[in-house]
Amino acid sequence: MKAIILGAGYGTRLVEEAEKLDDKDLLKYIRSTPKPLLEVNGRPIINQLIDRLATSVPSIRIVANNYAPFFNAFNAWFEINQSAYRSEGINLSLVFDGSYEFGHNKGAVVDMSLGFGFGTSDELADAEGCFVLAGDRLLPKNVDLEIMINLMKEKGTSVIGVYDTEDLSLMKGKSQLTHDENMRITSFKEKFPEAIHTKLCPGLYLFRPEDYALIPEFLKKSEFTDAPGYFVQYLFDKGVPLHGYELKSKLIDFGSLSSIPDTVKSAWLER
Repeated sequence: MKAIILGAGYGTRLVEEAEKLDDKDLLKYIRSTPKPLLEVNGRPIINQLIDRLATSVPSIRIVANNYAPFFNAFNAWFEINQSAYRSEGINLSLVFDGSYEFGHNKGAVVDMSLGFGFGTSDELADAEGCFVLAGDRLLPKNVDLEIMINLMKEKGTSVIGVYDTEDLSLMKGKSQLTHDENMRITSFKEKFPEAIHTKLCPGLYLFRPEDYALIPEFLKKSEFTDAPGYFVQYLFDKGVPLHGYELKSKLIDFGSLSSIPDTVKSAWLER
């Protein structure tokens, strides 16, 4: 079992919000620190993700970008952390997607492809499956990755996290899905413009090898590559069976200042 953490975003929403606040110290921290390395309760988000993955996943690959401040920050972090995690039996690797201009992302599915190493000597070979997670979201304590793994084995399908917002007013432009009583996905639309369902996938995926092997095919056919959900929609539309793992709590998202607790932002300013 392996995992890919997507950490190549630029945090443009965070930067835009900090610019509107005219907070130079906060803006400086955000512009020089990739979101996965932002500290929450004294520890980078990515370390907390790895700690959660470590009990189930012995091999973790991080995808970052080449924007100079983020590139340098990730390399410094990796130099410190790689050996420490290796001593705990975790094989940690870091790859860069080649994007270097702030705000000009390659796209999450392109970064997934890079993480899997398709067509290279570094291609992931795995007979079990691979988690894909956003690097700017923390997993709630009640998320059990072993249940997702067992569900994938039991159903023989890829598994996606499912969270019910119970509020249709929040759903415009979100991934929206439905499932049957056995949690088999019965509809899936990524970033759908109309609010028609209250359930979404918050960015937690476990793909079977035969499913993630379709990423190169997807990239040849689709121009919508900025979110992993577009690949999930592609699988669904092809008739590939998918199941959901019900999340009791939403993932803790650090993609915008409005979703970040004041105590965390205050700690950033005290650095």
